[in-house]
Amino acid sequence: MKLNDTPNNIKIVELKPDNIDLAKQMEALQLTVNSQEKDKEEKHPGIGWPILVEMSDPMLGKSGIFLAALKEKKLVGFYLLTIGRNSLTALDLGVDPNFRGRGIANLLHDEAKKIARREGLQVKLSTVSPHNVASLKPNLNRDGFTVTGWAANKYGPGMHRFYVRGKFQSEKKPVPQRLLERANRVPLERKAITTAVKQRRPFMVPLIEKHDAAGAEAYGHVNWDKYNGTHIHEENGQHYLLLERKR
Repeated sequence: MKLNDTPNNIKIVELKPDNIDLAKQMEALQLTVNSQEKDKEEKHPGIGWPILVEMSDPMLGKSGIFLAALKEKKLVGFYLLTIGRNSLTALDLGVDPNFRGRGIANLLHDEAKKIARREGLQVKLSTVSPHNVASLKPNLNRDGFTVTGWAANKYGPGMHRFYVRGKFQSEKKPVPQRLLERANRVPLERKAITTAVKQRRPFMVPLIEKHDAAGAEAYGHVNWDKYNGTHIHEENGQHYLLLERKR
């Protein structure tokens, strides 16, 4: 088990099949984090599969990567990934609610990039909640991945996801300030989005709050065959997704 020291005393551990105790801790944290996404009336189908089930799966057990973030001996975050032919797919990422805002998700993302380089992988695939700014921002603004599509109710009622995809790169070029200034701020309404798409110009849409059914329906009217989400922009306390035409 290799430990990588980080400046804020968080260590990233690549979990091995024989470490059942840590796997149980990861599974408990996974259930805690994912249960926050459900409504009280809904049955939660799970994001990814339980850790112990994944580790024992004959296919995923060989291709799966299970990362744990530890502060001293306390588990504070996890990242589940699987290796494909030329891709690294993110299945599930979570951080202990008491340790959020400390850059732990970024550390887990960085470790995933190291694994991609180690395995010679070029592409990352994942799905991300439309309200999960903590995950969308590093994926788009820092690592240069893009939102390439939208799936309403992917994991159950109200549990929507953006499809995020991109090639691993060392650094993303900053988005020009003039582009952020001239991009129209478009409300999450069918007519407004349809009009913006027809204008063939970059535009921004707000990120929705949890269980915003109307906003989620509006995302479906973005022409994802022609537009990618490339940047998360914050303005007056509101987070926006910048949409640019594919080149």
